[in-house]
Amino acid sequence: MQKVLPKSLKELACKVPQKRLKQIEIHLANSCNLRCKGCDHFSCICENESFNEKQFYKDIQRLYSIFDGDIEKILLLGGEPLLNKNVDKIIEATAKLFVNSEIDVVTNGTLILRQKDSFFESCRKDNVKIVITKYPIDFDYLEVEKFLIEKGCNFEYFGNTGYKKKTSYKIPLDISGKQDVEFNFKNCFYANHCVQLFEGKIFTCTPPAYIQFFNKKFNRNLIISKNDYINIYDDITKDEILHRLAQPIGFCKYCNVKERVFDLEWSVSNGKENEWTN
Repeated sequence: MQKVLPKSLKELACKVPQKRLKQIEIHLANSCNLRCKGCDHFSCICENESFNEKQFYKDIQRLYSIFDGDIEKILLLGGEPLLNKNVDKIIEATAKLFVNSEIDVVTNGTLILRQKDSFFESCRKDNVKIVITKYPIDFDYLEVEKFLIEKGCNFEYFGNTGYKKKTSYKIPLDISGKQDVEFNFKNCFYANHCVQLFEGKIFTCTPPAYIQFFNKKFNRNLIISKNDYINIYDDITKDEILHRLAQPIGFCKYCNVKERVFDLEWSVSNGKENEWTN
């Protein structure tokens, strides 16, 4: 294991405001069937949290209006997005608006063989890519590959997981909130890269977007303030959003960036708080 930020992640730690939003991630489900240890979306401890489909359609309409449809890549993920029974309709609605964007469905792949024909039809028709993270589990990914080829769908493996064993990492939280905000933001590979849209709010990174699931599970109160997100229903422009995404947020005080550990063996969560704390 290593505490030094890998070179590939260092390259993502760019805090210059983007001229065009390169990527935004949107949940189609908050929970996940694999329950990965230390999940940075907290999906392994997210139970009975329903997906607000009405809010999703409203949000992407507003997102389109602000950015005039000019977003390079939209990732539809989770949690596990294929737990959503209406994923085909969601794909169609997103692709209809963002005709010039790359749209990817990011999945662990284990539910692909169970999907309705309409899902594959939507992916083909709207040129949506299925991006599979290959996990070290007892599952036949080769069968999924052959199946997707037969269906005529565009797919690839996420990162290097197609040929290299998937590892994990620990992104520890400082419950006391005593970390250096400026240092953390500057040295965080999430910030201004893993931009999230969740229930009408844009976040510069992953943890604050879904910290409510952690708080609920462990009876904590890691506070989200108005400084930590951008309300897309405010009177705000694209350039103002891009500027704010490149600025430190108050929630950075809860992230212990110096103690992040990479290249850990992947495993299933035991649901204990110490998966996210030191």
